[in-house]
Amino acid sequence: MRTYAISWRLAISLAAIFFLASLSMAFLLYLSANRAMEDELEKKADAMINFMRAALEIPLLDLNEQAVKRVGDALVQDDLVAQLLIKAPLGNPIYSIEKKHETTLIYRKAVLQHNQQVIGEIELALTKDFARKGLEDLLWLLMATTSLILLAIIVAAKVMIRRYLQIPLQNRNDIANCYATGLYTINSPLPYQAENAARLTQARLKKAQAIGHVGRSEYDLSTGQIWGSD
Repeated sequence: MRTYAISWRLAISLAAIFFLASLSMAFLLYLSANRAMEDELEKKADAMINFMRAALEIPLLDLNEQAVKRVGDALVQDDLVAQLLIKAPLGNPIYSIEKKHETTLIYRKAVLQHNQQVIGEIELALTKDFARKGLEDLLWLLMATTSLILLAIIVAAKVMIRRYLQIPLQNRNDIANCYATGLYTINSPLPYQAENAARLTQARLKKAQAIGHVGRSEYDLSTGQIWGSD
């Protein structure tokens, strides 16, 4: 029973070490991916606000509300856009939309000018919802993969530990029991030594018979069965 307990403790210890290492790696990977996601959204927000600045300059200059709304409708087709507000020179809203979102937003604001005169203002906000969901899916995938590897490590470690530790530990236990009960002295062959010696003698006998092209047979008078060596 002690051998099984030791094998289980060693297997669980190895699994715990792997789990902690995997957890640390997953956390670092999540932080790295989250930072890369935020940087990408920052760049996306800059690109969008620059696009809006160029696309709305003439419509705002001409106070063409229909053209402004067409540009706004085209931009909000992007799922990343959570809020968009376009104002006229006097500050009154020409186009405004706000979508439902759960995470924090990335804001951008731009004032449009023509010949040093303010012709409009743009306020843009991007959501992290879709990017966050991608990170969560990645985290769940890492956890599932880690769990499968962890299970495989526990099973493999237990099998290998039992295979390579159980026999030596059992032999040592047999030795201790034999000496404790007085069945063996310092000059007596130990149980596993006697078994090994018997197997070695049998192997040598078979080899000698094969070299000399001889063999042996036995006949049981009571059963009539005949046994012969290879």
